[in-house]
Amino acid sequence: MNINSSSLSARAVELLSRSVVCDLCLPWTSENANARDGFLERYAEAGGTFSSLTVTFGNFTDFEGTVKHLARERSKFSKNTDQFVLVQSVDDIERAKRDGKLAVAFNLQGCDALNGDLSMVETFYRLGVLQMLPCYNVRNLAGDGCHEITDCGLSQFGIDLVREMNRVGMIVDCTHTGYRTTMEMMEVSKDPVIFSHSNAKAIFDHDRNIADDQIKACAETGGLVGVVGLGPIVGDDVSVETLVQHIDHILELVGPDHVGLGFDAVYTPEITYRRFAENAGRYRGYPNPPWTFIMPQDVPEVVEAMVQRNYGDDVILKILGGNFQRVAARVWK
Repeated sequence: MNINSSSLSARAVELLSRSVVCDLCLPWTSENANARDGFLERYAEAGGTFSSLTVTFGNFTDFEGTVKHLARERSKFSKNTDQFVLVQSVDDIERAKRDGKLAVAFNLQGCDALNGDLSMVETFYRLGVLQMLPCYNVRNLAGDGCHEITDCGLSQFGIDLVREMNRVGMIVDCTHTGYRTTMEMMEVSKDPVIFSHSNAKAIFDHDRNIADDQIKACAETGGLVGVVGLGPIVGDDVSVETLVQHIDHILELVGPDHVGLGFDAVYTPEITYRRFAENAGRYRGYPNPPWTFIMPQDVPEVVEAMVQRNYGDDVILKILGGNFQRVAARVWK
């Protein structure tokens, strides 16, 4: 870790040096493969310890393509053990911290890559997919997404999917999923659930953000909300200060045990803008590009903002990664 401390207080630098920083969502699909060289390394230099990499989302990638992409990425990380640790347990994250490496696991945004086959949940889990959100913005086999015009909740397949994820130890992720669907997911799940990359609707009203009762229901499961740096859902003023307002709100609502970080970093904006333009029906309420983003490399500034708000050391360490480690320790098998 090589943190630029010129703009940081001594306390912020010290907290970063001993924290386990977990980013719960980083797009890592095959379409942006040529533009991500060095990205994880820069995150590690900024203090990052763990990143959950999205290998597919929605139905933009089919089953075969997802498995091939996942296999290629596992192979790359396995051949670079001097820099990376492939995660199957919380101990692996701790080991990465001790050894000065970056821990990585994978996630699916949407269950489409299962091809309707629940037996694939365990297969993907064994391949390092440790969290999955059932729906991505619109309706699929599991239920309705957050940009669907209806709000029909979980299907029977969706109920069975949540139960199967509980059985194998995969974290249930409610982000991008419709209001009723999330509330039913949290009723069905026997394990803590997360919103890996969602902000508070009370701070900025957007379909991708979540209401106070969703945040409370998530906390009641023992889970957490990872605040997200995607500009269009941060607020009218996209800044670290505004992002921390979302943290403030969640803390006031449910306490320090239920908030984390999920930046959802956009490092290939041209691909993101094209996807939004070509699939307008899947995305509602977004302004025209270009957008501003808060990135995982901005973790030091986020820590400094929390220091300036007089958050306690234990609270900051929980937000940076302690809360996610607690959830993962309860769910992963």
